[in-house]
Amino acid sequence: MSSPDPYAETLTSLAKFETFDPKAFAGDSEWPQDVCDLVLCLAMVHNDYSDVDFAFGLRNRVMPADSSVVTTEVAFHKGIGIHLGKIMASVVHELLELLRTNAKVLESPAFQRLKKTLPKALKPAWDDLVNSSNARPAQEIRKMLLLMARNKVAFHYDREDIGRSYRELFLEGQSPVPPLVSRGVSARSTRFYFADAIAERSIFRVNEEAANDFFSGNDPILKKINLCLYHLVTSFLMQRRSPWKEARVEDIRLPRFLGET
Repeated sequence: MSSPDPYAETLTSLAKFETFDPKAFAGDSEWPQDVCDLVLCLAMVHNDYSDVDFAFGLRNRVMPADSSVVTTEVAFHKGIGIHLGKIMASVVHELLELLRTNAKVLESPAFQRLKKTLPKALKPAWDDLVNSSNARPAQEIRKMLLLMARNKVAFHYDREDIGRSYRELFLEGQSPVPPLVSRGVSARSTRFYFADAIAERSIFRVNEEAANDFFSGNDPILKKINLCLYHLVTSFLMQRRSPWKEARVEDIRLPRFLGET
């Protein structure tokens, strides 16, 4: 029996379209504009996390039968995981930066009212995330989360760190595998596996055990954080007393969007 198509499975799980009054995100005396705009950002972070999580799910469905052998399948699979982990770390980094630069908004009466709507089980994860964004000691959230989110290869390319990792692996003999390449006749048929190994080395240098959860897409703390975002955004709309109504889109025709050929 063939496994279900994960893309079709996800589409099936999506609820039907609903809409709300666009003025829900227009500030007023009760809900200042800076709070409205911050919630918009949280909605975007929620989507970005969900997209990377979906990609991790696709990757994890095609695990190699034996990941201990050196094959192009194993190397490609590992390389995709490292890349997705870097994107996830970038999302977390930018979320931390968003919270850091909006500390006053988070402390505002309006946002504090919104925070109170979080389920009790999620409040510690949110508080620890905010604390980490301000470099205050975190309680539940692991130090690893902050370190991974600010890792030098996660969201930009640090020449010195990348060079150090290459030398450690391939010149100092810390890698049991030589530098590998699939050198094809096109970009699609080519992959520089040694670059994946460098990224993995730079990341795992921080804390290999904790990084495993992060780079498998199974970090429970991150999943809690995304649940916080889900609750905050939906609660905001309900707090604004914005009536939900079914969206009628049958006669709308979309213009070409980014990435469409």
